[in-house]
Amino acid sequence: MQTFCSLSKSQEAIHSVIHSVNADGKTKAKLLGLGLGVGQDIDVIRNRSGDIVLRTGQSRISIGYSLAKKIMVTEV
Repeated sequence: MQTFCSLSKSQEAIHSVIHSVNADGKTKAKLLGLGLGVGQDIDVIRNRSGDIVLRTGQSRISIGYSLAKKIMVTEV
């Protein structure tokens, strides 16, 4: 059984997959523009309970803590 947690609670150096995004349409569109959609593989590079730096493919993306709380991930 897979367990899901908020991206804001993910540990550094953990590979995860985005399971769902609990946000309005405008926020979901913004995340899709950054390449962060359901099913996307991500690596948490830095999580210091503030901004969170992610790697997706060859890109690095920094998002705020409040936005990261809306993204549910599962570790793989």
